Amino acid sequence: MPGGGAGPEPSVPQEDPMPAWSAPVASEAPASAGGTAVPAPPPGEVPRNRLLARLRPPTGLVVVTAPAGYGKTVLLAQLARQAEVPVAWIGLRGAHRDPRRLDADVRASLPAGGGPALLVLDDVDAIATSRGLAGLSALLSDLPAGTRVAVGCRTDAGLGLGRRLVEGRLTRLTADDLAFDADEAGALMAAAGVTLDPGALEVVLGRTEGWPAGLRIAALRVGRLPDPSAGARAFTGDDRIVAAYLHEVVLAGLPAETLAFLTRTSVLEPITGDLCDAVLGTSGAAGMLEDLERSDVPLVALDGRGERYRHHRLLGDLLRRELRRREPGMAEGLHRRAGAWHEAAGDLPSAVRHALAAGDRDHAVRLVWAAVPAGLTRGRMDALQAMLASFAVDDVASLPELATAAAWCHVETRGDLAVHGLTQAERAAAAAGAGAPASLVPALAALRAMLGRDGVTRMGRDAAGGAAAGADGEPWGAWCRLLQGVACHLGGEPRRARGLLEDAAERAGRLAPAVHAMALAQLALLLLEEDEPVRALMLARRSRTVVEEWGLAAQKSASLTWAALALALARSDRPEEAREHIRDARGLLAETLDACAWRAVEVRAAVAHAALAVGDDEVAREAVSGVEGFVGRLAEAPLLRDEVELLRRRVQPVPEGDAALLSSITAAEARVLQLLPTHHSIREIGDLLFLSRFTVKSHAHSLYRKLGVSGRSEAVERARQLSILPPA
Repeated sequence: MPGGGAGPEPSVPQEDPMPAWSAPVASEAPASAGGTAVPAPPPGEVPRNRLLARLRPPTGLVVVTAPAGYGKTVLLAQLARQAEVPVAWIGLRGAHRDPRRLDADVRASLPAGGGPALLVLDDVDAIATSRGLAGLSALLSDLPAGTRVAVGCRTDAGLGLGRRLVEGRLTRLTADDLAFDADEAGALMAAAGVTLDPGALEVVLGRTEGWPAGLRIAALRVGRLPDPSAGARAFTGDDRIVAAYLHEVVLAGLPAETLAFLTRTSVLEPITGDLCDAVLGTSGAAGMLEDLERSDVPLVALDGRGERYRHHRLLGDLLRRELRRREPGMAEGLHRRAGAWHEAAGDLPSAVRHALAAGDRDHAVRLVWAAVPAGLTRGRMDALQAMLASFAVDDVASLPELATAAAWCHVETRGDLAVHGLTQAERAAAAAGAGAPASLVPALAALRAMLGRDGVTRMGRDAAGGAAAGADGEPWGAWCRLLQGVACHLGGEPRRARGLLEDAAERAGRLAPAVHAMALAQLALLLLEEDEPVRALMLARRSRTVVEEWGLAAQKSASLTWAALALALARSDRPEEAREHIRDARGLLAETLDACAWRAVEVRAAVAHAALAVGDDEVAREAVSGVEGFVGRLAEAPLLRDEVELLRRRVQPVPEGDAALLSSITAAEARVLQLLPTHHSIREIGDLLFLSRFTVKSHAHSLYRKLGVSGRSEAVERARQLSILPPA
């Protein structure tokens, strides 16, 4: 066994006597039938009522397994004192490795003549040899009927518990179960006379991970401070009392090889065998980790396969201090090798964290910048944000790559923060000059265009400049083509917009899936305006396929896909499917505090049109109401301006038959309708709208059919009756 040894759990090292800080357990234990007496409640005992409820009455075999300081003996004693049957308590010693001695002491301790009883065997580690464990196994199989057994040990290796567990004849409690919860930690602190604010209690509970011994040490340390809550927030594993305790109960007696392994792996999280071998230049680390998990070292398993671990927080703090003390300069090299391993494995957040710990900020920045396109377009925003969180706030504000990445992260939900980040990024890029990466130019241009705060014309100009600066094959080129197409679409140039959006979809492909999905959705909206519902539905469904294939459904940009698909389905007389995707779009809109104005308006307008088409007038009114906060930012966007005005009229209560008629009029038809009361000819209307004469005539005839009229003047009169057009 790598460490720990046998014997009773050591007491917490103290500078002063440990204060009493809890009431005794409610019921008294019946007298033991023999053997060692049940331990009396120690000072500072906290009732473990939630655990006792799981063990009452004890059935089959109860095994309590945890490293030192988790209160195994305390829990077993509480169980014994509450037992309603005779209790035989035996604190195992080295002599009990002899099966005959163990059998004799147990049978002498059980009630004469048999009958129900509770047998408690504490500190099984004292007999943890093959002979001792074989004797214990034989004993457990040959106890009198009605005898229930509870066992306490630091490791249950060798007890052969698998079959009992599967057959339901075993209740097993581990360190995870024994860790104090918030109520127990609060009771411990209160009984010790320590008052902590809720935040401080949460911090110290997290720092100790509920380890009872750690919490008792924390109470001892912070209770004498003028501000206990501040002390609790600063409590770490390199506190000298914690360090003394851990040295005594965990590290003392460990072989030098094991101690070196622990200190050097303290910079790793998670800890795996492959990672340890790569960083330490060893082989067989996986076996070492398995041995440590079965020992008295508080190694926390992160999976059920025994492959990923981490050190207990307090022990990790101490081990890192020991590493600095024993091997100065070693940590930097360990971090470099760990970062290289994580980078090769594709775990960039961990690679960034290790690069920074190794003092290589420049490499960490390069890793972040290389990850930005995938983070934005392949559903990896969480990983990108985790990387940025590893840097100091000042670094994120002053380094152009980080400032740009942070601004893009806010584009999805917080336009105000994105604008602030853009300002910081532009200032940092100007300061960096030629030192900034070339890809920063199209990234910033695309960001400016995405936000579109200076009008549609500037949006298109920014996107065009970014497309010219971006190299072919880079995601930023696809972004810029998309935004250029959106600007043309909103600016009333549908023919040019279609070409740009098709180019964006082709450029994006599998390189930038989110851009691909948005380009297809934007094309679908454009085709719906051009009264091509069949092709529009096909493109909207392709957009959905991209979203689902790449796991992008939770990204706020997917709202454009759901809105376009909802409208295309509504126009294709598929109301139930349309309602499903209206709900999807509204769900993402509800999570967005301040998105890009153009997307916020487009999505809400499409949702409103779709809702009107399927008869959900209240949903349509809600969508139109949500537009008001954004539409003022969209200068030079006649398409959206006319569409919003049309929607405002449509959501006013109208007769049932008229509502269906209004919902069928497309935005492109509505723009033509606005010009029918004028003296402009069809050709002149086409010139004003940048449409061909044929397209204008097609829209006009479609309007006549929907309005139930035969000519232009009748269409104008009917539209005024329906409040689509203002009075003459």
